[in-house]
Amino acid sequence: MSDFFEPPPPPPPNPNPVPRVGNPERVQFRANDVFPSPAIYVAVDDYLYVSWFSELTASTILQVRARLLLPDGTVIIAALDLAPNAASGKITSGTLGLAEGWLIGVTCNTTGSTRANDAFAIVQLARYAGGNQVAQSVLVSGQLGLNQPLGWPGSPLTGMLQGRGLLTELFTSPPAAGAEWTYTVYNYHHVRIIGLHLTLVTSGTVANRTPAIVIGGAGNTYGFFPAASAQTAGQTVHYTWPASAAVNAAGIAQTICGGPAPILLGSGQTLATQTANLQAGDQWGSIAIWAEVWFSGATGEN
Repeated sequence: MSDFFEPPPPPPPNPNPVPRVGNPERVQFRANDVFPSPAIYVAVDDYLYVSWFSELTASTILQVRARLLLPDGTVIIAALDLAPNAASGKITSGTLGLAEGWLIGVTCNTTGSTRANDAFAIVQLARYAGGNQVAQSVLVSGQLGLNQPLGWPGSPLTGMLQGRGLLTELFTSPPAAGAEWTYTVYNYHHVRIIGLHLTLVTSGTVANRTPAIVIGGAGNTYGFFPAASAQTAGQTVHYTWPASAAVNAAGIAQTICGGPAPILLGSGQTLATQTANLQAGDQWGSIAIWAEVWFSGATGEN
């Protein structure tokens, strides 16, 4: 008798085996001339059409790089560098010619970006047909910024108004004395006003001024939000919009004014002061807007 444990014998074969589905023994894998995946075969008539929107300066460049595998097995890099349009927020576009072969990768990156989401890029595969540009595929669509490149394959396609926008201060010039202040949203922009701060310095002319913020566009008024109390002659009062309630802070000349929160504005829409009894020597100034900005492909109130 053995001192070692002996396993039991295997069970007898199944008299009714389950039939095999398919023929896996016939599946074969290519060992030579393997096609890259994912990849798009392009011809000499194909090119990349690149569009981008940005608040960046002319020293910042959008770098687009395309990696191609040629029929002879050579890998090459096609490059395009685009500077932003001089007009703030306007679209900049360019084309990148391709060689015949497999398009196996595309990357977009901005040099000099200092913030997240300060640019938006779209890269399409296109060709001319009948004198017209025909887009065949959208490869890249999304926001770029500091340490925020995009690439195909890999990056998801997102729309211009999807996700978080660019957090930024919007700079505007103060109006002349006795005039109202107006901010107009740039073309190709959507803006969410997070905070608005203005200062009204009134002259010695006796009158009760009642400031208000007006939201409008195309000759229409969409909202009128006045301060809770009037400002008299010779005063300096700081106003903050928007807030859920109107408050006059005692002794520090601060007024928090009610209004919608947030304020959402499209291209061409306006945010302006409207001051009852504004006098010739009254001056609006110290204007600061903190906002979230998205780039948009449309102009006008869209």
